[in-house]
Amino acid sequence: MFDFSQDNGEVSTNKSDSFIKQVYEVVCKITHQEVTPEKLEQFTNNTFVIVRKTAHIIEYFVLSILLMSVIKDWLHKKEFILGFSISLIYAISDEIHQLFISGRSGSIIDIFIDLIGIVLGIGIYYLIYKRRKEKYN
Repeated sequence: MFDFSQDNGEVSTNKSDSFIKQVYEVVCKITHQEVTPEKLEQFTNNTFVIVRKTAHIIEYFVLSILLMSVIKDWLHKKEFILGFSISLIYAISDEIHQLFISGRSGSIIDIFIDLIGIVLGIGIYYLIYKRRKEKYN
């Protein structure tokens, strides 16, 4: 995640555009549509924000699950608070970090989007944890 945040605005945009182009080409193959530069540009413009924000959710979803799996044996009932807090602090620090990268900006909205991934990750972890605990009790 830090590596992605380290990219300047142009590099970051190019990575997103490259991913979107690959998705578009797969969709066109599946639907037997012709790939044209005009359609590709329109698809990129329509999906750019969705792809970027979905990446935030996925990154923080994975981070929170990984954190929970590492700290689960340390604090018992407080691991959910700790996992949430560490994930949120990282999200905030990541946005502050981006303020110092050329062509990037920190965004409070992105922190709230990151929170979606954090809450989903910890929520799913909790449901799995609760189910396993019930199974073995």
